[in-house]
Amino acid sequence: MRSRCTVVGLGRCGTESALVLAQQPHFSPERTRALLLVSAPIFDVHFGDINVKPRTLSVRTSTGDVSVNNIEADASDIRVDTGSIRGNFIVTESLTLRTATGSIIANVSMLSSTTFPQQPPTVASIKTNTGSIDTRFSLFAIDSKNNAQVSSGGFFDVDARSDASSIRVRFDDAPVDSTLVLTSKTSTGPINVDPHPTYEGAFSLSSDVSSPVVSVKDDVEDPAGKDRKRTVKFIHTRNRAMVGEVVWGNAHVDGSRVDLKSDAGTPRLSI
Repeated sequence: MRSRCTVVGLGRCGTESALVLAQQPHFSPERTRALLLVSAPIFDVHFGDINVKPRTLSVRTSTGDVSVNNIEADASDIRVDTGSIRGNFIVTESLTLRTATGSIIANVSMLSSTTFPQQPPTVASIKTNTGSIDTRFSLFAIDSKNNAQVSSGGFFDVDARSDASSIRVRFDDAPVDSTLVLTSKTSTGPINVDPHPTYEGAFSLSSDVSSPVVSVKDDVEDPAGKDRKRTVKFIHTRNRAMVGEVVWGNAHVDGSRVDLKSDAGTPRLSI
């Protein structure tokens, strides 16, 4: 029988950071840049609203679900053997969500420095062996000089994979002129991806058993406010494969790409 622990924040124990695993109504954590580690072999783990930003969050549980109200970290790594993962995450470097037998539902805000290519991309890697994936992403570009949000730039790398179920990936926000590399693969379920209107770059969809579907939205306004026209080009189409690109205006932009592959389901792209 598994139990439940609730993580409400970080405190201090002498000179060391301490993990709080019980509800404390008047808990007031100090600011810290700690490494937050949780190892709970037979626990459900729930993170409340934590008002500190650990540099790294690492959670491991063999049998139990992990849920996160809201947490910001440079890097978050959550791995579950038997259980699901659900939560709201903000990351500036990387997010890793892994489960063998459960589903993953996540709202993810990814912050990327505009000094790319000097800076590596902000990365999200989401994988489940037997469950489904349902994610919403908000992408933001940050000026590394003053740590302020800017309207363009940034480099983002998203990988979503399921061995035996469906995948849904949506992008609610993304900067103009940002670079997005999205890879999504599943063995037996459908894939549905909705990039943000700022997306421009290549796309590739394939399946072993069905024809891919690309839905093109009409009258999409120029997100840069420059009255540019958007062109969706289909470069290569066959029964079970489709390759194309999205271009805003006349300039061809290299770097961004969306690759969708479902062995026994239908990949769908809505742009």
